[in-house]
Amino acid sequence: MALNASPNSEKAISEFLRVPGSGGELILSIEHPCFINKGLSWIEDEKGEDSKLTISHRFDESPQLQEWQSSYAPPGTEPFVTPAFYWTLSRILKTLIRTGFDFKDVEKPRPSEEVCKKFPKMTKWRKHAGLFFCIPCEKHGLEEK
Repeated sequence: MALNASPNSEKAISEFLRVPGSGGELILSIEHPCFINKGLSWIEDEKGEDSKLTISHRFDESPQLQEWQSSYAPPGTEPFVTPAFYWTLSRILKTLIRTGFDFKDVEKPRPSEEVCKKFPKMTKWRKHAGLFFCIPCEKHGLEEK
């Protein structure tokens, strides 16, 4: 998940390839690039609850600073800022292919009903969009040099 905080995620992914031997695995879990982007916002219904998700600037990969404030943090907790480098889905997949990984699967997990009962604010993500995109990969079975 820290890849979106790196200005050179392609280099980081290519470094991941060095670590496992032939047939080694990498499970990439990232914020879902189709939904988590600069244009993400929620539209409230008449009750003031988030009921619709809007997305724009989906192809804008320029960096920005992202402010975080957990809705479950104790009162008075200060927000923190991290850099964010957004990638399109095609760029992520092409980078994995180019760096020598084969996809084993693709998964878009969403919060379970149990999680939503414990953390009600996750319900909107269960209903409307995936927060994460998981890609289990395997290193090509090429002979080591």
